[in-house]
Amino acid sequence: MDSLQDKTLKIYSGKRAWYELVLAAIFFSITIFTFLLFLYQLLFKTSSFIFVIGLYKFFIYGLPSLASGITFSATKDIEIEDNTIVTRYLVGKFSKKIVSKVSEFEYVSVFNNGNDVFQTLLWYTGNKHYEMFCFDDKKSAFDFALIVSNKLNIDLLDATNKGDFQWVDKIKL
Repeated sequence: MDSLQDKTLKIYSGKRAWYELVLAAIFFSITIFTFLLFLYQLLFKTSSFIFVIGLYKFFIYGLPSLASGITFSATKDIEIEDNTIVTRYLVGKFSKKIVSKVSEFEYVSVFNNGNDVFQTLLWYTGNKHYEMFCFDDKKSAFDFALIVSNKLNIDLLDATNKGDFQWVDKIKL
């Protein structure tokens, strides 16, 4: 992250672990294999029954493998500058950029989604929110939320206990 004096907030999720990339490569290989098998059956087998079986196998094995490969290799980068949120999803060399215009940031909140996962949300005008990142422990989520809160000069809300929301005194943290 950048220094606290700069008004641009850049959050890079970094690289994936080597074993996640190996699993992604395996899943992408399964996807390619099932697609090529489907193409072979489409071009060289004239029976419509074989075509349907090949299509069925692609949907049963290929598409879930593609989704798993993307899950194991995707990263998310966030850039916040001048009331604009730029989200960039990356899978290898491919990326998808989403730009959101925001009128004014209100506060950052940390809440427990019920599965011992702590999620950070950036709230802005009109009771709308932007889902930033999820963390496995409360301390990491609050450390991240505190940095975002200080950088954007907004308040921090502790919403980890259901029905007992409290504003956090950032000086005590």
